[in-house]
Amino acid sequence: MSDMKIEINGRSYQVACEDGQEDRLRLLAASLQKRLQDVVSTVGQVGQERLLVMAGLLIADELSDALGEIASARDNSDPNSAKLLQDEAEAKAIAKTAHIFELLAERIETIADRIEAS
Repeated sequence: MSDMKIEINGRSYQVACEDGQEDRLRLLAASLQKRLQDVVSTVGQVGQERLLVMAGLLIADELSDALGEIASARDNSDPNSAKLLQDEAEAKAIAKTAHIFELLAERIETIADRIEAS
């Protein structure tokens, strides 16, 4: 496992990832950062937690749409190619979701540390 620092919405987070997955994690962090910027441009800075939840919901919505498209493609095409598309979409969704949960867990830990320190 590798530890690396990523920056999301102006805050640094120390996260762990499997060796060799650092570039992928950077890309995922950049994708999440883009989502957060989109949310901020729409609703403004409404707090880190709320922004992460909103971005997570947007990502989940995209995943739902993608899975729907895959299901439709499965009904209209070769079963093997539809299965590959579904597997790819599920892998992407799992990676995005895991990343979001890592960020949320770190944020919760930070808040807990602040509470304990006071």
